[in-house]
Amino acid sequence: MDGGAARLMNSISVDDGKRDYRTVRTESLCVSPVTTLPVCIKTGQCGENTVRIMILGAGIFQVPYIRLAQEMGLDTVVVSISGDYPGIPMADHYVELSTTDTVGVLNAARTWEISAICTGGTDVSVPTLAQVAEALSLPAVSPQAAVTISSKALFRQFLHDNQLPCPKFCSGRTFESIAFELETWNAPMVFKPEDSSGSRGVGILDEWNAAEARKRFEYAQGYSRSGVVCAETFVEGVEVGGDGFMQGGRLAFSVVTHKHMDGLLVRGHSLPTNITPEQEQRVCQAVERTCAALGYPDGPVNFDVIVNEREVFILEMGARTGGNGIADLIELATGVNVYRAVLEFATGQTVSVSPEPTRKGCGTMVFGSASGGILRGVASLDTVRRHVPEVCRMQLAVPPGARIEPLIHNANIIGYAAFHCPAAQDYDRICRALSDLLELEVEDDRAS
Repeated sequence: MDGGAARLMNSISVDDGKRDYRTVRTESLCVSPVTTLPVCIKTGQCGENTVRIMILGAGIFQVPYIRLAQEMGLDTVVVSISGDYPGIPMADHYVELSTTDTVGVLNAARTWEISAICTGGTDVSVPTLAQVAEALSLPAVSPQAAVTISSKALFRQFLHDNQLPCPKFCSGRTFESIAFELETWNAPMVFKPEDSSGSRGVGILDEWNAAEARKRFEYAQGYSRSGVVCAETFVEGVEVGGDGFMQGGRLAFSVVTHKHMDGLLVRGHSLPTNITPEQEQRVCQAVERTCAALGYPDGPVNFDVIVNEREVFILEMGARTGGNGIADLIELATGVNVYRAVLEFATGQTVSVSPEPTRKGCGTMVFGSASGGILRGVASLDTVRRHVPEVCRMQLAVPPGARIEPLIHNANIIGYAAFHCPAAQDYDRICRALSDLLELEVEDDRAS
């Protein structure tokens, strides 16, 4: 490359603000030799024979990977932007980079001589993970599949072109570029930023009104890094979530959860699920068909699905574990540690996903604040368990003293709790008791 400069070569054609996944061309990264260490705030020591794994992200959903990797004797290199992220002080080595900086992350991976890479709980890092893994011949999803499933617009086009169930959809960078098509749809319709997760920027329009549609579009665009908004017709049915692990093109293990929603906010998950065994089987078959079309035979898979009497619609799919405590839920209910399965896969070990014969009733609940400010206090796990003994795990996304934002989407959670839930009707009772006991103390830091 000219001047030895490094750059990522992607070709994405945009026609009137729309993307077509078939035009995406992801070539191998060409990176210049690294002579200086990437920005690194913290480094530790490790033995000569220690396996070094790079973990993309230092947030609440990457913390279990960091902790377990260290318990497994792995040396952790954690990549994240700076901030009050709980994984940063835990890391053996911390590299200050955006996980979307593919070239920078690959340079860091080569500098640190990693032999494994993983992430969880977010789609943002997956394309980078795939590119780095391909460049270093490490196990992971392919770059093409990673790009496709990390973009709502490209994923919808992929589903359509492979004759898999999907709603009507369109996408664009300007409201005018898609308004003519929206006018032909029957409401309700949903607007989403094409490259964000955690329910950021999602809005529903119940009745067609051009002015209100524009507001939903602009709101979604505010959360889109690319500026592209994906609009789609609302799909009726039961929304469920889940995680699984693909081996040889089949789901070696899967769990379909009862997904608890508060409008567009995911409040948590529970087991057993709220769909029939026949519907659960249809969900698993739909996931396998989609993975086959993507060319993704091995690795973790997270999915959000709408099930109705006629079809199974995959709303979102990720080549990683899910967020909102779903992996903790699965371990409590089945005995399968999906964090360990991902680390085994990433390090080239035999993946063990043998569930216990009987699934236990369990649940998770995310929590946050209705107002923004400085988090001054939150009840400890011991305090909560004295009154709600079913609770067995709590994880905070930010420490006391950090600034938090109102819980308007799942990226703003303060934390989550996982608990035993013997009967389905116990879920709401336990969540109410938890909410009362958390003792969230938030100081208003707005100028008076």
